[in-house]
Formats: sequence, C-alpha cells, structure tokens
Amino acid sequence: MLPWKFTMTEKQKDLKEKAHKFIKDEIEPKADKLAEYEAAEGLDFGPYGEAVKKAYESGAAERLMHETVQKANDYGLTGITIPEKYGGRGGTLLDNIIANDEAYMAVTEVLLNRAKPYSQIYTTYLGLSPFLTFYQSCGPGASLIAGSYLNEEKKKELLPKIVKGELTASLAMTEPNAGSDVFNLETIAKEEGDHYLVNGTKRFITMTNIDDYLSMFVRFDPPKLPRSRGVGCLLIDRKTLGIRFKENPPTIGLQYLTHPFVIFENVRVPKENVLFPIGHLVEQMTMFNRERLANCLGDIFIAQTAFEFAKKHALNRRQFGTEVINSQVMQHYLADMATKIMAGRALVYHCGSNAVDDLYPDGLLVSIAKNYTTEMAVEVTSRALRMCGGDGTRMDFPMEGLWREAMQTTITGGTNEMLRDEIAQWIVPEKRLARLRDTAKALG
Repeated sequence: MLPWKFTMTEKQKDLKEKAHKFIKDEIEPKADKLAEYEAAEGLDFGPYGEAVKKAYESGAAERLMHETVQKANDYGLTGITIPEKYGGRGGTLLDNIIANDEAYMAVTEVLLNRAKPYSQIYTTYLGLSPFLTFYQSCGPGASLIAGSYLNEEKKKELLPKIVKGELTASLAMTEPNAGSDVFNLETIAKEEGDHYLVNGTKRFITMTNIDDYLSMFVRFDPPKLPRSRGVGCLLIDRKTLGIRFKENPPTIGLQYLTHPFVIFENVRVPKENVLFPIGHLVEQMTMFNRERLANCLGDIFIAQTAFEFAKKHALNRRQFGTEVINSQVMQHYLADMATKIMAGRALVYHCGSNAVDDLYPDGLLVSIAKNYTTEMAVEVTSRALRMCGGDGTRMDFPMEGLWREAMQTTITGGTNEMLRDEIAQWIVPEKRLARLRDTAKALG
C-alpha cells in the first residue's frame, strides 16, 4: 500500500484504528457470507441484474444499509461531524476524512489479499460499506438538517436516529432541466396556509426510494426573489402522499445504488419542515460541498485500488521470459500513478485542515480537489486497466468496474467542466462580477 504520513491527534488515531477494524472484523466476513449465498443460490448479482432488483423490492437492500450503519455506530464511526447535542460525535471534517480514508484503504487491502474468486456482491458490498457508513450518517443529507433553520425539537428527534442508522436522509437537488444550473430549479413549493404544496420532478437522486427523508432544494413560489435568491430547502418524508418514483435508465457507474426520478404531485409539506428559507443558498451549497468531498475520497479509493491491482499483476505476470514489472515503462507508469494518488490525497486532507467552521469544505478548495481527483482517478484506472492487459477487461475482475466508477465521478456532485468554471471565477474575480452584472441586466 502507498505510504501516507499525516500528523494526527490521539482521537484521530483512534478513529483510524476503529475504521480499519470495522472493515476487517465486520464488513469482510459479511461480504464473504453474501458471496457464499450468491453462489449457493445461483443468483446473478451483476449490474442491474434480477437479483439486485429483487433485493430492493423485497426490502433486503434497505435492511442491509441500515444494518451496516448500525454496526458502524457500535464502533463510533457514524455521525462524526454531527454535534453531540444531536447524538453525534462532535468531531471535525478532518476527523471524518481520516476515518473514511482508512476504511477505504482497509477495503483495498481486503480486495487485494482475497484468495477466492471475486464475485459481484462481494466487491460491491465491500466497496460501498464506507459510503454507507460515512455518507449516510453525516453526508450532505444529514448535514443540511444539522446546520439548518429547522427547529431544535425536530433536529433532536431525527439526527440521533440518523447517527444510529435507524433513519437515513437523501440529498435531492438535480432535475431534468436543472443539473449544474441549480439557480433555475423548477420544482416549486407554493405557500398554502400552514404548509407548502410541492410540485415538480427530481432526477438522479441516489437511494431516495429507500431513504426515509429528503433534504430537497426547491424554488419557493410566488418567486419573491429571482434565480439563486429564490431557492430554499425543505425536509420531506419519503412516504408523504403524492410522491412517486420512476426508474432511471442504467448509468455507467454506481450501478448497485438506485438513482430514480422522484415525482411530486401536490405534496403537502408542513412549514415547520423548512430547512433553509429563501436567500440562504450560499449556506445550502456550503453543506452540499460535503457531497463533493465524498466524491474525492471515493476517487482516491478507486485510484489506489486500481494502482495496487496493476502493481500486483505486473509483479506476477511473465512475458518474454521475465516479470512485466521489469519493464521500465511499467515502472514509470506506477511512479506516475503513485504521485498523482498522493497529490489527490493531500488536496483532500488540505480541505479538511481548512474547513469552514471545522465542518464544511471551502468551496474553492473542494472544487479544486474534486476536479483533480476525478480526472486523476480516470487516468489511473485507464492506465491500470491497460497494464493488466486482457485480464483488466474481464467483468469478473475488479479493474473494469473501477474504471467505470471513475468515469461516473466526473459528473456526480458537479461536472468537472462546471468546477473549472467556478475555479476560474475565483482566479479572475473581474470575470465573475461581469457575469453577475450581465445576469442582473437580463433579469431587468
């Protein structure tokens, strides 16, 4: 494994140790049992296979998600950045990064040392376990609740249950006509007495058909303020009358998580469920940046796992009478890959060390980190796949799946093209001001 030295507090060292132990003692044995079940029953847990679909329809996938978070809670790994008064650990963003990164490194280690054949459900559950643990318990959905204007009584009711894995919350932002352009959301929340009436459609909302709540970006109507200033956020119970889900076409990555359309038809939401009223989009986006940081950590895991498999292959594969690793080309490939992975990890830890209120990634820093780590993961996985030759393209070998996941991350959480635009506006603030003036002029 690539070396990584970082000065940590005793608390952070303890979190790191617990994260590694959690993967080794809980997740690896569970993954083995799932693989044995898959083989014994002759099931196909391939991407979008019938077995996966039935797992969601029967509630098995939902139960597995809750069980994983609940077990992580026993290790003190959930809700790391959620305040103690809401049942969390009261830690910092850097604490969370260290624990999450170590969990991913432990998964890479387990995958690398597996003696038995790889199975779809084995690799999938292992790879998703850190996501389920850290994203569900203190990702953007939970963070939007914790940092919101929701009344204290409601926060104290919901957040301890989210930390324990008894409840989960999705982030709901993307729409058919508003992906990166969050200023132009079309899902409307219309004020009617003591509630809001919500109508509209969301798209690519991960796991929202099994999560309990949605932290959802909406446009309040009548639009008292234009564009960004008219956007707010509501907390919505998934089981509220008028919500229905429609299956989304398959995606290149994240194939074992659901990403449905969520359709709202006259959905009544109590006014007390306003997380952020109009005029607070900057605060909302600050908490949304947790999504981008999660992408970064996933990219480092993807790239490091691909690197380790490519290195192992080069050490063991013989061609032309010698191990492939003896080729200087292969050695230089590995040197370049290691350099890029370490640089990506440094950017992520820099985000944690310079977090807003020690809890949320700075917008510019996380944009730079995500732009770099996603492109890095695509480059590293592509190179690693080619280093493995024909084996790298096999569907029963982890490499092609890692490449697909890397490609997916260049889109989720904000496209890299949009992030480059944001970074450029920080570098050339005059351009940013000119754009704001043009927008104001267009709106009259």
